[in-house]
Amino acid sequence: MAEKAEVDTSSPFVSVKEAVNHFGGGAATSPVVQWRPNAAPFHLRPEESELMKIEEETVKLEMELFVKERETVKVLRELEVTKQRIDLLNLQLEKKTFDKTLPLALRTREEKFPVLLHYKDATTRNLDRQKSPNSTLIELQQAKVNLNRNTAQILKNKIEEERLSMEKTRERVRLKTTKATILEQDLNKLISELEHKKSSKTDIQAQIKQINSEKDKHGEMKEVYKSEISSLIAEIEEAKSRTKTVQVRLLVAQKMKEASNTAEALALSEIKFLTDTLKPDIVTTGVTLSPEDHAVLIHKAQEANVISQKKIVAAMKEVEEANQSKRELLERVEEAMADVETSRKALNNALKREAIATKRKHESEEALRRWRSDHYRNDNHCRKAVHNSTKFKNSVVMPRKDGPGLLDVNGLSLVKSKPVLSFGQILNMKLMGPDERERKVKGKGDAKPKVSLGQILSQSYEAYSPFMIDDGTRQSKVPTKRKKLGLVIFTLLLAKQKTKRKQDFGGSHGSFSKYKSV
Repeated sequence: MAEKAEVDTSSPFVSVKEAVNHFGGGAATSPVVQWRPNAAPFHLRPEESELMKIEEETVKLEMELFVKERETVKVLRELEVTKQRIDLLNLQLEKKTFDKTLPLALRTREEKFPVLLHYKDATTRNLDRQKSPNSTLIELQQAKVNLNRNTAQILKNKIEEERLSMEKTRERVRLKTTKATILEQDLNKLISELEHKKSSKTDIQAQIKQINSEKDKHGEMKEVYKSEISSLIAEIEEAKSRTKTVQVRLLVAQKMKEASNTAEALALSEIKFLTDTLKPDIVTTGVTLSPEDHAVLIHKAQEANVISQKKIVAAMKEVEEANQSKRELLERVEEAMADVETSRKALNNALKREAIATKRKHESEEALRRWRSDHYRNDNHCRKAVHNSTKFKNSVVMPRKDGPGLLDVNGLSLVKSKPVLSFGQILNMKLMGPDERERKVKGKGDAKPKVSLGQILSQSYEAYSPFMIDDGTRQSKVPTKRKKLGLVIFTLLLAKQKTKRKQDFGGSHGSFSKYKSV
């Protein structure tokens, strides 16, 4: 009879590395480099950390689906083995029925009717001798029928039990398949949400960039408008000064007009006086003018009047032009102020849009962080439920990792148990062989402490500083350009180490002051 197959009910694989090691697919690792620092990982951007988390969750879900498929295949194989066993049992029972028909029939009769057989023992002894072969054949056939009935009932019971176990197995397979489909749907939903978040985030970033560009453009326009307003204000001041000069000229022209009017009045009075003196019947006394002088005076008065009129007209034109330029400047100032107001409004709108965009971005990041925390909590709950299930008989207790369980939002450890190594130390440890590492550990106490280039520069910088003197006291602070002297000090220090000569501290101080003066 074939051995009964056992279903593997052990816990699923936690990581891909464990599955690879279980199936023997891992490559041979080099024994030279076995460095596992407990340093904090490099800080990633939120988008990269979220992508890494989602990829890890995807790999975990794929591993769970792979384990469920393996369990389903094992259950189907167990069903096939059970069917083969049932067929084998049927064949064995049919074979044994013919071999054990008579003894079983007699035994069943003795078990069923022991008293009757004992009571009729005396009577049947004589009758057995006289029995015909037909009655014996009938009894054998009856026993065979009873035996077949009993074996059929036993087989029916076994088949019913196997059917019930197969139904239970099918129910388990159905539950596992539904769970796998649910996990696949969750994964697809997560991927779609992540793509939506990425697209929305890129849109928000594009909007923020556009708003920043608009903000810069409006700032430049504002500066241009400010310069234009300042130039317009200067032109207005110049126009005001021009109007003042024109007003002064107008006053001068008015005074000249008054003077010409007075001169004209005097000329008219003189003309009247002359006309009065020319009358023969009136005897007058006074100044007498010749006709040539009279004509010259009249011509001068007319010229003065014309000149004053021209000056008045020119002054009025200049005043009108000044007023017109002033009005134009005021209109331009109003237009510039309106443009500044519109640019200020546009800038305020851009700032509001930027605030709304940043708010939406923070809300989306907060929602994504909340969803990730809920998903991580549900995943841990489901994993605990799977490990604590009574269905798994051979549960494997996972070793607890060392260190405290303080984690941040991204799932990274907040406590550093070991000092952080630099990049150069990491490369040295990777390139160092096992023999060199042992030699370094043995000779660690005798070796001299290594000093970095920055420490050498800082020590030499303090040694050659102009603030220190021979007795270690500090001088008064002198403003110097220290950044330009680092290379000079470093070259001096190298020259000192190569030649192995002791230099006087005063000479170095003098050279330092010399370079400082340069």
